[in-house]
Amino acid sequence: MSCSKSGVIQLASDAELRVLKDMGEMLCEFFSGDRYTDYHAFLERDMQFHSTIVALARNERLVRMYHQARILIELTRASADKHIPGAAVTHQRHMDIADALLSRDIASATEALERHTRESEEAIVARLHFPER
Repeated sequence: MSCSKSGVIQLASDAELRVLKDMGEMLCEFFSGDRYTDYHAFLERDMQFHSTIVALARNERLVRMYHQARILIELTRASADKHIPGAAVTHQRHMDIADALLSRDIASATEALERHTRESEEAIVARLHFPER
């Protein structure tokens, strides 16, 4: 995964990274406190945010892999209750990623992306209600 992060850092222009940060900031319109005010609009913008990061890596194989994974992510989100908490944390994770990319700090970008991925994975598994063994 570090190839995609360094790819974004090396290949994206400052203007493209500022647009990414603006996209993250615009997510504020769709939540209040830790609750979503418009869950579906938030999800749409969230998908655009993530798709933009992947596109900025300029790696067609990564884009294809992302779109395949996106289908599974969207299926779990479709079944989610729009009243689930986590809006503020998700927004902060997006801003951490955008800030790290904009500062072109590979270590911080790696940490921010891994944290967001791990927390998102945990949230998805919790929503699927897998029984513990």
